[in-house]
Order: sequence, then C-alpha cells, then structure tokens
Amino acid sequence: MRTVNFKLKNKNLNFDQYKYREYYRSVLDVGFVEIHKHLIIDKASKENNIYRIFFCDGVFLTLESYGGYSQDCVNSANIYYNWRPNRVENKKDESLLYAVTKSGHWRRPDGKDISWDKFVWIGSCDVRSGLGYTLEEHLKVGKFIWPWIEFPFIWFVDYSQTKGDNNDLREIGKKADIITKNVIETFPEQIKIDLKISEITDRLTRKRR
Repeated sequence: MRTVNFKLKNKNLNFDQYKYREYYRSVLDVGFVEIHKHLIIDKASKENNIYRIFFCDGVFLTLESYGGYSQDCVNSANIYYNWRPNRVENKKDESLLYAVTKSGHWRRPDGKDISWDKFVWIGSCDVRSGLGYTLEEHLKVGKFIWPWIEFPFIWFVDYSQTKGDNNDLREIGKKADIITKNVIETFPEQIKIDLKISEITDRLTRKRR
C-alpha cells in the first residue's frame, strides 16, 4: 500500500448536471484515463447510451449516459477508492474528515496505534455534480492509496444489466458479480495486477455459490 500524489490537471471542475459529452471531456481534463467502454443495450428503448469506466491514481470513476444522443444526459457518475486521512490535529481537521467519509467504511489498522492517519476509508461517492470539489476535499485532509487494501462494494454494471422479470436480489447479485468479473478482465494488465485480480474473481465466485 502506498499513497499516491493525485494531481488535478484542471481544478475548475465543480460542474453540475453537465451534458454527458461535456462531462466526459471534463473527466479527461481532470486526468482520468478511460479503461473500459460499452454500449448500453436497453430493449425497451431505441436510444444509444454508453457506460464508461475511468482510472486515475487509485480512483475508479464510472459514467453512464441516458436519453441517447439527443438528450445527452448524465444518468450516473460514481468514484470508488481507498483513502487514508492525514493525522488529525484539531476539531477542524476532524470535522473535515467526517465531511468526506460518506458512503463506505473504515478499515482499522492492526496493533495499538489507532491514530486517524493509520486508518483507511474504503469508499465511494456520487459525483454527478462537483467531481472536482469532491476530489479536492479528499486531498485537503488525506491521500488516495494504491494498490487498494480492500475492494469496495462495486458492481461494474449499467442500468440495463440488472433488469429482469423478477426482483430476486440474490439472482440479481449473482448476475452483477459475473458482469463485474468480466469487465475487470478488460482492464489494462497493470491495473489488474495491482487489483490482485485473482483474489477478486475468487471472492466473486465464492459469493455466487
């Protein structure tokens, strides 16, 4: 595990409800690299929508369109990461820390040293608006780490892939795990190595049993 010097190429990206194509260009401006893309196959609609995954210094970003070429809307945008806070010196630092730890959980370190800078937050965040702001706030009080020490809860699926004739959550979960495994297999080799891909796919396989 190491911290990474995540640097925003463009810090003026506190956009809100951008059109999909504009959001896509802005994500590249931040410094993310696209590592996966597929068309969304929605039989109930004739629209051509796209699901993309980006990566930059330990942070994955998923971006999904809706409304086809004409409406060009952002349907979803999320980041997934492992993040370690700086040492907390005062109440202000602690309040900033709580402000950025929303969806996820703490991974407590082994041993007796339980200072904040030894903890790791395994998290995710909705970034349909304020992507630049969200990243900056995390970087004010901590650093992203890579390789990850724990895989956050992620399903690399688009909105159409978990639709079905029933609402069996177990079956939906199994299907999403299979799709996620297959998507990860398309990632660049070094990312798969750093993710310890064999451990992840083994975990997904065990969940399906």
